[in-house]
Amino acid sequence: MSAQLELKRVEDLWFSDATLILRAQNSLFRVHSGILAARSSVFRDMIAFPTTYSGRRRTNRYRRYSTRVFFERPPAPVDFYAVVGVMRLSHKYDVPYLFRRALSHLDSMYPSELDAFMEVHNEEVDQHVEFEDSDPIVPLTALRAAAEVGATWLIPAAGYRFAFSREGLDSTMNQLQIHELKTYLTAHAEFVRASATIQQLLRNLPVPSCDSGGLCLISVSKAHDTLESWRRARQDCDPLMPFIFDLLGSRTGLCTFCSPFALGQFKYAQQQFWDNLPLLFGLPGWEDLKKMKKAFMDGAT
Repeated sequence: MSAQLELKRVEDLWFSDATLILRAQNSLFRVHSGILAARSSVFRDMIAFPTTYSGRRRTNRYRRYSTRVFFERPPAPVDFYAVVGVMRLSHKYDVPYLFRRALSHLDSMYPSELDAFMEVHNEEVDQHVEFEDSDPIVPLTALRAAAEVGATWLIPAAGYRFAFSREGLDSTMNQLQIHELKTYLTAHAEFVRASATIQQLLRNLPVPSCDSGGLCLISVSKAHDTLESWRRARQDCDPLMPFIFDLLGSRTGLCTFCSPFALGQFKYAQQQFWDNLPLLFGLPGWEDLKKMKKAFMDGAT
């Protein structure tokens, strides 16, 4: 028998003057029924059902759906699990504006453009969606929710965030379905291969025109040794991260000929990997995914 969920209020969605209590998994929301009815025909029909009474006391109505009456567009701060709850249930109960707003929040976490993804992945931008970055359940939850509502353009970036860390995979192993386990272990193996391929650019350094007097060769040798020690010590692999250039000290440790060559090689390999990322999860290419995203998001308010 599964353990009973501990129900928790979502404080910023708990309005003391509201009369309707909603439940999404273990989260409780107290919202205004009239506003829900005005926004969704499904809610309007459900709210029209007769209210039950027990003696002279009115019983609270718990339903397994959620909406957000006060649900602002990005970059308004919002809790990740509240976003997922709103997305799933506004999709199920046909509240388009809430559904699109929830998607826009998740899209900021898992962008479909490489530059935007790298800013989030490298923590170069402040993330308005609040979550624990080291929690592997966050990308797994996003993956499942995106698949559930058909927002498949979110899957490559979320899948990358989930599968690049072997530690994260191991910690969630007993929570994965067989098809999920196969998909993400296969993706992780591909990340390992891609990381090794990208690291091979070190073999092309220094370039024939190097004028460092041997200093570039020393930098490359040290970087190679560090990468090899990392490979032996850990199982995480992140082919999109420009850590190689941190090791090389490309801004100061490589000459004016080696540095642009190495950076150009890395950027090319990085873009090639990103372009092929959807295919690792059995999806069409980015162009088709972006068309799908546009069809979902047109008219978002």
